[in-house]
Amino acid sequence: MTTENKSEKGLVLYPKIYTDPEKEVDDWFKNSRASIVDRLKKLPSDNLSIYAEPRVRALYGQTYMLFSLGFNNATIVMCGVLLEAMLKEVIYFREKRDFTEIVGIENADFGRAINFCEDKGYITEDEAERLRKLKDQIRNPYLHSNVERITKDMGVLGWEIQFRSPEELLEKLKLIKEGKLELPKPKMVAVNDLRAVGDIIKGEIDEKTALPLFLEVDAFVRMMIKRHFEPKT
Repeated sequence: MTTENKSEKGLVLYPKIYTDPEKEVDDWFKNSRASIVDRLKKLPSDNLSIYAEPRVRALYGQTYMLFSLGFNNATIVMCGVLLEAMLKEVIYFREKRDFTEIVGIENADFGRAINFCEDKGYITEDEAERLRKLKDQIRNPYLHSNVERITKDMGVLGWEIQFRSPEELLEKLKLIKEGKLELPKPKMVAVNDLRAVGDIIKGEIDEKTALPLFLEVDAFVRMMIKRHFEPKT
């Protein structure tokens, strides 16, 4: 490590993501294998219908693997992308034109696609209402990284520790761990009081949201494929 990669106090400025890629991958899969298997067991084992459009199939596969590998935030974001792609493939299949061409603007967004599909009868009123809720309550906040919206009115119990440098903080944490320094009484810390609290809380929200959201999106995608793409017997 070069001296240019250290601060005046010796702190590493740009820590490496990896040093040995092969060892990093081996260690990662060794440590994550049980978790990946457990998460896969929670997902549907049947692939999409052979009548699924390639674009939808590709996005579905990516979203599926992101969840199995434990990437909850990315899974949630991709669920929104997959829903929008599904509707636009339905529109293309039924109208024989891309949605951007139909509405005459490049930014043919998810909301417009929902309205169009509802007006045309491609989705039911209840399905449209549910898609709007998913768009406003989950898809948009995650897609635009609006952590404040996701964690609104939430907080955690925390301890306030005064420090003037990272080194002093590390030293105090060490003394606390050794029982040589007493912690102050915990207090509730809201997201509005300390921005970083939102990131801590969001991780737990992501974990609780990713699986049920994916399963709901999975069911909707399969329904759309059956309704619009599979031959009627």
